[in-house]
Amino acid sequence: MVARLVRGSTLTSPPNTIAWVTSGINNRGTVSGQGFDGFFQTSAPIWDKHGNFTGNLPPLGADPEALTYGINSRGSVVGASGTALFGLVFQLFWPEGTAVVWNADGVPAGLAPLPGDDYSYGYAINDPGHAVGHSHNATTGVNTAVIWR
Repeated sequence: MVARLVRGSTLTSPPNTIAWVTSGINNRGTVSGQGFDGFFQTSAPIWDKHGNFTGNLPPLGADPEALTYGINSRGSVVGASGTALFGLVFQLFWPEGTAVVWNADGVPAGLAPLPGDDYSYGYAINDPGHAVGHSHNATTGVNTAVIWR
């Protein structure tokens, strides 16, 4: 499976995936995304500016899955880590998860939900490293916008 970018580059398929999507690109051409294996578990693939798959970012601790949403020009990536219900990437199907930032070294760091909330998701990150996303309270069903600095 190969996807074509507007500028004519291609992205190679991450290994052991049956489907994948892209979710972010920075000014250096590095692309972040989400991969799905045959059992629909998610992974967090990264591609270089030439479209070559460079690896999957690891989930937090013992979490089995991770996915990415945004990437900044320094190569920091934001997304989430946790366990997906039915392997779907939409946050409604992630019964538990933690927003994550991976710096250029690829090491994950959790971005905690607000006090009293149950999980968090990160969607975008700027060059100074400020991430935005939401914190979710499972009891009330309320999502609250968050900026992690």
